Amino acid sequence: MSSQPAMVTRREAIAGLASLGAVTILPGGGAAQEPPYLLGEWTGDSFAPMHAIRDGLARAPLPPTERRVEIAVIGGGLAGLAVASLLQDRDLIVLERESEPGGVAKSKRWRDVDYALGSAYIIDLAENFGRFYETLGLAPRKVSAPVDTALTGVAGEGDPRDGEWRSAYDDLKALLRRLRDSPDFPGMPISQASAPALALDRLSLLDFLRGEHIDAELFRFLDAFCLSALGAPAAEISAYAGVNFRGCPA
Repeated sequence: MSSQPAMVTRREAIAGLASLGAVTILPGGGAAQEPPYLLGEWTGDSFAPMHAIRDGLARAPLPPTERRVEIAVIGGGLAGLAVASLLQDRDLIVLERESEPGGVAKSKRWRDVDYALGSAYIIDLAENFGRFYETLGLAPRKVSAPVDTALTGVAGEGDPRDGEWRSAYDDLKALLRRLRDSPDFPGMPISQASAPALALDRLSLLDFLRGEHIDAELFRFLDAFCLSALGAPAAEISAYAGVNFRGCPA
């Protein structure tokens, strides 16, 4: 493991992409530079308005064209920013509905500890991707050894899994190992899941773990993990997704 390069965080990738000068237009006209045109109301995730325009079914007259571009990138997440950076010599615009770019690669801070709101790492180091990382100034760095540490945010406090959470964490590992080794593990594709596994999709991960008598002291650690890995706390994701993603902890 010591010869493996360090994983590049998606936040580092966003910083590198931003350094290339990709212009992202945000709701309210926010941008790296103020656009010389107006931005109308955003429709969120609904594709119906655009399909109505495409199919000639739009009821309201379309506003006059304010700017024509060769390429419009919809979404300023990691993928959209990557596309923009690779096409920066073309006439393009990036449209993002949130108040800041980044998609699920954005982060928050809890007790002086940074955590990701979604997937946090880039792990595909194939040749083409490696060259792309180097272009962004994000060439992976080697680490001496992998690290698996849980932080509470309290300065000087060690990994609670080796202390106050030890018993609860051992119970959680035993539960997940039992599920992993059973024919009812919530695997993928979900269309092939057994009835007991599908029942997990009707429960939140939090309710499932409560029903299995996992110590509630561990739930704040699980919330941090779920927010970082799945973008929502344990009370808002299904037990199917949580168990499948976590698999068997070390």
